[in-house]
Amino acid sequence: MSGKHLFIITDDVPWACLAVFGIGLYGLPEWADIVDRPEDIDAIPGGSRYRACWRFETSASRYMQRLVTERWAARELIAASEEFMGKIETMIAERDARELALARGAAEAANAAREAAPQEDIPQKRASKWH
Repeated sequence: MSGKHLFIITDDVPWACLAVFGIGLYGLPEWADIVDRPEDIDAIPGGSRYRACWRFETSASRYMQRLVTERWAARELIAASEEFMGKIETMIAERDARELALARGAAEAANAAREAAPQEDIPQKRASKWH
């Protein structure tokens, strides 16, 4: 677990990844890790930055919340600051802008290819009103 800059601690891994990074688990940054078991919470190195994302009200979830709170109170874990989370938001916006630009470029290329292709006179079949 070392070398990670952010630990997401949660009771719902896919939801937490989507909530924090705006993408599924396939897009989890290499510098982040998601923890969803009590033994993994204990294994997070002291002094690490974390963000807690709780979704369920189960006894297991409350137990993990208590573990995180105890480690935070003992100053073993550092809550991710709003400034740090703002950097993640900026990263997400930049990633989404790149993906949108790629999608637009592909759509424009497809439209150009379609316009460049010879047009055939294909009779259009009228749709029946009973279709």
